[in-house]
Formats: sequence, C-alpha cells, structure tokens
Amino acid sequence: MNVLLPFIKSLGVFLCVAGLTGCFSPSVVYSEAQGGCLPEQGQPSCFYKKASDHRNKRLIVFIHGIFGSGATSWGNPRTENFWPKMVTEDFRFKDYDIYLVSYKAPYFGGAPNIHEIAGNELGRLRSQKVFENYQEIYFVTHSMGGLVAKDMLVSLNRGDDVVRLRRIKGVVYLGTPAQGADLAALGAWLSLNPQLGNMEPSQWNAYLQLLEDQWVQLLQDRDKAGATYPKAHCAYETLKTGATIVVPRQMATSRCDGLLHPMPTNHPGLTTPTGQEDDPYLWVMTSIFDEEKTAEVSKGGVPINSENMSTVALRCEGVITALKRHPEEFVSLWISALNSLRNKRTIYDLQNLFEVWGRVPGGLTGKDLVEEATFTISCLEKEGYLKVEKLDSPGHYWGVMFENQKIVFENR
Repeated sequence: MNVLLPFIKSLGVFLCVAGLTGCFSPSVVYSEAQGGCLPEQGQPSCFYKKASDHRNKRLIVFIHGIFGSGATSWGNPRTENFWPKMVTEDFRFKDYDIYLVSYKAPYFGGAPNIHEIAGNELGRLRSQKVFENYQEIYFVTHSMGGLVAKDMLVSLNRGDDVVRLRRIKGVVYLGTPAQGADLAALGAWLSLNPQLGNMEPSQWNAYLQLLEDQWVQLLQDRDKAGATYPKAHCAYETLKTGATIVVPRQMATSRCDGLLHPMPTNHPGLTTPTGQEDDPYLWVMTSIFDEEKTAEVSKGGVPINSENMSTVALRCEGVITALKRHPEEFVSLWISALNSLRNKRTIYDLQNLFEVWGRVPGGLTGKDLVEEATFTISCLEKEGYLKVEKLDSPGHYWGVMFENQKIVFENR
C-alpha cells in the first residue's frame, strides 16, 4: 500500500486540476442575503437567499459535482463572480430564492453513493417544504451534480409525487457525464469514494444505464400526459482541462429538450462565469428566464385565457410591417410579461413592464422591444383586456425614451 501512496496523491492533484469541480476551499462564509449561508463540503445544504416572509414563489437550486461544495464550486464567494451572488444582483431574478446543495464528496475515503446522495437531498427538500412553498423550481447542476438531480427527479415520477415533479420547471445539466467519464474509471481504481465508480463509462455501468432509462421514461411519461415540465437543457465543454476533455460531447449525451449545447470553456469553466453577459451564465440564466415566461403563459391567467394569442394579435389594427418580428413571435411573450408584472409588482406601467422583461434578445434593439410592447398593449386594449392611461414622466429602456403609460387590468 505504501508503494501506491505517491500515485494516490498524484491522482488527487490530477483530478483537482482536471476540474470535476472547483478545488479551493475558503472558510465558511455567510451570504449577505437574508438568512443565507455557504455550506462547505460535508455541511448541510441550505438557503443562500430566502425571503423571511416566504413571498418568493420561485427557487433556483444549485447542485455541485464531485469533490466540491456549495461554497467552492460556483466561483469564489469573496469576489463578484460567485454565481449565486450574480443571480441576486440580476434584477430578472430578484423574486427568486436560492438554495445550495452540499454533500460529502471527498477525494479519498468513504462517502455515500450518488443514489444515496439524491435520496438524502430530496428528503431535505421535502423537509424544507420546498414543493409546498414554491410554484416554480429550477435546478442548475454541474458534472456529477446532474446525476444527483436526475436521480432525484426520476424518484418523483410516480404516484402523488408527480405533482411535485411538475413544480420543477427546468433542469440545466452542465458537463454532466450521463454516459460516464473515463477519468472516473481511473479514479475509481484507487479511491474508496463510490461516487467515482458510479460514473464509470456506461457500457459497464449498470447504475448509469438504469438511471438513463428511467430519465427517458420520465420524459416519455411527461409527453404522454400532455405536460410541459420538467424541461431539460444540456451543455458540454469543448475545451481541454489539462490534457483531456473531462466530459466530451459523447459522454454528455442524454435526452434533452433542444440540442446539446457546446460551451466554449473547459470543465471547471462551466461553473465559473466572469459576468452576466458571458457564458455559461448568459445561456443558463436565459434558459431559466425563458422557462419562467412559458410557465406564466401556461397558467392561463389574465389578460388572455383560452383564446389563441396570435389570433387576437392579428385582429388588431397596427402597422405590422414596421415591426421586426411578426406578432405571432412576440405577443405571447409580452402577455407572459404582463402576467409577471401583475404577480411581481405593485405599480403597473410600461416602465415596470420592461424591468420585468429584462434584457433585449439577440438581434433586436431597445426600440424594437418598445414597439412590440406598445403594439401588444394597444391590441389588448382594443380587445378589452386592459386600459392604458398616459403618465407625465417618460420611461427609459436600453437607451430608448418612450411615453410611459399606466396599465389598468380589467376584471382583476
């Protein structure tokens, strides 16, 4: 055994550099968010941000990978580029709570396997009454954390738990080894951590084969039931970490909603964005925000319920040719934003509507968005769903000054 010690130490350093997760370990830090904390490895999962009055009905759950923790895997908590902190500073997500999963995942020694981690963490979410307190739940996962999330979700795909499963609107898998990882096979040979064995390549890994079969069954059951959620968004790294790509495309392949997204980064870079305008933050958080809008539309709330929204738009008078996008492409999104405005704000006007909407999508300008919003609101006013009243002070959105209007919803 003594002969193997140098190799074991080298393996630990290699895996750290290989970046299955981040490897620096700051002392326990408490977030500035109300009631929040940053759990180190082996410490209990906890809320990084939680409204004391339980007013927030949306939750983002971060799940780290092997050798990491809620405090070390998502950037440096002492800098501005700590992912959960960036979310708290993004006004699109100011009404979201944030939960950091943390579990024991040492380099060497005994530890729970992935299925046991999933069972324990799901139990903690149940005990925290997450499925009762939140209407929309989103998972952001990295590497092995995606397997933990997938194991949690498939266990909810039965009986009364399906109602809880539907509360999970989106899952983002970043570099998740759905088909295993060659590095895990190397690590499992020397380490006593069973999590590495759980991630050996799937051709000789019964755990991953069963988990993937159950995941595909979950999505098939979702589609057969005519349900929309949960949605899966998958991405993989395209750059090497050291001498190898930790989770290449073929090992990240799984059943997802949409194409497998290539990220221009290495494996540890999948969890350490440099800013809100850069990937992976931009792609991940846009995916979540888009799911939120879709969720709002699917609720069938005011201002439009059962009638086809694009049909309503086409009945309205307006210079459609002046719009960059056709009404069928954007009216439903603006109606979703109006529903969100009612749920999130106490002041209903165009300025607040644009703040709820957020950033300008690629290929469009602030002027394009102002014209789309004005068209949609004018359309809905003619249809009798709302009224508008001119306000004295103008509004501003992405460099564009516009005539601000008070929005009065009918039949509130």
